[in-house]
Amino acid sequence: MDFSNLAAQLNAGAILPESIVLITLMVVLIGDLIVGRTASAKWTPYAAIGGLLLSIVALYSQWDSTNTLAFLGSFNADPLSIVFRGIIALSAAVTILMSVSYIEQTGTALAEFICILLTATLGGCSCLGLMSW
Repeated sequence: MDFSNLAAQLNAGAILPESIVLITLMVVLIGDLIVGRTASAKWTPYAAIGGLLLSIVALYSQWDSTNTLAFLGSFNADPLSIVFRGIIALSAAVTILMSVSYIEQTGTALAEFICILLTATLGGCSCLGLMSW
């Protein structure tokens, strides 16, 4: 098995939306560590929502994909999983929009809440791709 054949069978582009959510999670987490709690509260919700919407755009671009299996059949990116992964990402973005003022009123760290929510989103989206229908 040569490298080009293996790369074609891996089809790593199928996990592009999850990769975008993971990069967004790392940007929010590391950005909060660098700039501090009060300064990061101004931009972390926008970065998280932007990353989630970018993930939805990546899911939309996969809709007409003919090769739905990735990682040697371990990950399935069929249209049904794309719809549900999009619903999970969209509901996470709406949750961030609805909860920012509440989190700020309670004094809880906003970036930590967003990181937990993005981690749950990443887990939900990855789990849908790993399920075999």
